[in-house]
Amino acid sequence: MSVFKGKIANLITSGDAITKFEGGSWTKNILRFDTENYKCEINIYPDLLKYDFKKDDYRGRFIESGIIDIQGVNSTSEGEIVLTDICWLLSLATMSHVIWYQYDFNGSGRGTNGDGRYNSWRPLLNYDEHECIKNFMGAAFCKYQELKDKRNLPAVIHYLLKCDEPNQPLEISFLFTSIILESLKSTFAHQKYEYDNSGFLIPNTDKPKCGNGKKCIQRYLSFEELLMEMFAEVGMQPDLKDIKKLRNEVVHNGLSKDKGYESMRSIYEGAQDIIREYLLRILGYNGSFWIYSTACRQTGKLS
Repeated sequence: MSVFKGKIANLITSGDAITKFEGGSWTKNILRFDTENYKCEINIYPDLLKYDFKKDDYRGRFIESGIIDIQGVNSTSEGEIVLTDICWLLSLATMSHVIWYQYDFNGSGRGTNGDGRYNSWRPLLNYDEHECIKNFMGAAFCKYQELKDKRNLPAVIHYLLKCDEPNQPLEISFLFTSIILESLKSTFAHQKYEYDNSGFLIPNTDKPKCGNGKKCIQRYLSFEELLMEMFAEVGMQPDLKDIKKLRNEVVHNGLSKDKGYESMRSIYEGAQDIIREYLLRILGYNGSFWIYSTACRQTGKLS
């Protein structure tokens, strides 16, 4: 069976299998995981795993990371889709923009200029524990393929990566989380409610009626109502009041007049926690994950 081979960037993680070298040295640099239809093996370049390699020194840079072999692919077009989906899921898990920049299948290949950058600031999963990544990729891959277009997941993950780019003002990071929430709300609501170019209509009501100079009586579902319904569908009941208030303040004023940095940071980190857990839930993941607001010192668990 032919193997689809790709080169990937911005992923630095140890694996569950060993590569041995002359002289007796070795490194645990091979990560294997299965999805429903594909067997995957990532061979991380050994130099990236040396004890003197300082990851923080490479934050914000493009790093050629390794080779991925994918078994079960039947065509070049299928392989490119699978490779791209794997990269987006690894990006979500590591919070580093994992991309492919070259592939080959049966003598047919393609290269591209990679624009992703290594980050891995407050990752979602402990990706150095290979069982965690294997569990995530096995559970999430098929669900991701089902939802990626319906819920615009590549853009959501990309904006989540943009939130914590180096040297970025907190207001910009928070705006990215607001855009993510708007996108998730919209793609959720479009599947359930009628949209009339002004908003999502409350079911079984007519459009707003206006006349005699009176203000229209709006019959639309609010931003907060739609989000609460969306979260409740996966068993979450977050408090969105502070997030909504800060969102309105930053959008309309550019800066927050009432809140200091620490208060804004707390609200932003709370929004990160909510978004990350929601994505794990809709992707069907069961297992532990890092809690952003604890600086990844504590974990949550889904079961």
